[in-house]
Amino acid sequence: MNGLGIVIGDDILCADALKCGDLTKVGDTLRPGRDDYWLSAHPDMRGDRIADKFGAWLFSELADVTGNRAT
Repeated sequence: MNGLGIVIGDDILCADALKCGDLTKVGDTLRPGRDDYWLSAHPDMRGDRIADKFGAWLFSELADVTGNRAT
């Protein structure tokens, strides 16, 4: 960012930076990802209001970027 180097990233994690111009896509090479992202919570945190709100926010952000609702 800001002319400091190169990043290899995925569409989800880089979407906001690309949209606002902090990152610039160079080239058209795309590689399919092989890994999924998982949200995991320690059993003691299940039902915690703050942890639940964070999870809801994260899934909402994902839906905004991908157009899909995460489950």
